[in-house]
Amino acid sequence: MSVINTESVQNEIMKDIETKYGWIVHAVESNYLGYGNLKWIMTTNIGPIFVKQYCKIRYRRGLDGVRDALKYQHPMHLDGIPCQPVYSYNSEYIHTTFSGEDYRFLVLAQDI
Repeated sequence: MSVINTESVQNEIMKDIETKYGWIVHAVESNYLGYGNLKWIMTTNIGPIFVKQYCKIRYRRGLDGVRDALKYQHPMHLDGIPCQPVYSYNSEYIHTTFSGEDYRFLVLAQDI
């Protein structure tokens, strides 16, 4: 099992976001809270986003449960339930980089 290079994962996710959404990341702040997953607050041209990369060891059984939860979160937001909207690409809320890193992001809102 290989050790992941945090900076290369971060750069790969930034490039994936730019490719899929056209957003440019101007600054990155690491978030070390939680267990196993890499997390950042990235400042983009559309505002700050919270990005979470899913740890392959922690989620070795897969991300099906997370995928199901995220499918419900965005419609709940649209229905006025106080939760952050999540962004899909090709109807998927968990994004995958070219090397297979799974991640998701939320646009940070001032008021939910």
